[in-house]
Amino acid sequence: KNKSVAAKLVRAYLSTMTRLVNDSGGVVRSFDGDRVMGIFIGGSKNSNAAKCALKMNYVVKEILAPQAKAKFTSLKDFNLTHCAGVSRSEVLVVRGGVRGSNDLVFVGSAPNIAAKLSEIRDGSYRSYIDWKVHSYLHDDAKYGGKDKKHMWIKTKRTIAGAEWELYKSSWQWTP
Repeated sequence: KNKSVAAKLVRAYLSTMTRLVNDSGGVVRSFDGDRVMGIFIGGSKNSNAAKCALKMNYVVKEILAPQAKAKFTSLKDFNLTHCAGVSRSEVLVVRGGVRGSNDLVFVGSAPNIAAKLSEIRDGSYRSYIDWKVHSYLHDDAKYGGKDKKHMWIKTKRTIAGAEWELYKSSWQWTP
């Protein structure tokens, strides 16, 4: 409706998601519309990325969406939602383009699968990881709450013509 409000909301969302990636041990490498691509490396990369996805869920649901509705009356019928996708693979990074107009290009399944996972809208599930990420999670990224319940539900989905074993979560992690 209002381009100025939309611009402010997108800017706040991208800024906040970038801070969450950086604070979780990742580095933002690109933006694609409202999508933020974070890269996580090191010994706890899978757990850090999965927890970051849960933090994003908390921040969008508990902070950004309520503040946006309170500040912008034009958003009263708008529901701010998101989804985070996490995948792992070897990735080839090359500089592509022409001199003066080039960028890093990430070639591998992880960037593509993570992007596909971030497009899913399935009820209250807002965080998706593939089976490879799940197999490397530390216990604190798998189990939550006083009862140490498994935060991830196993599911399957066809992505790029192949069936993928995934884990989805509606849990939130307070940053």
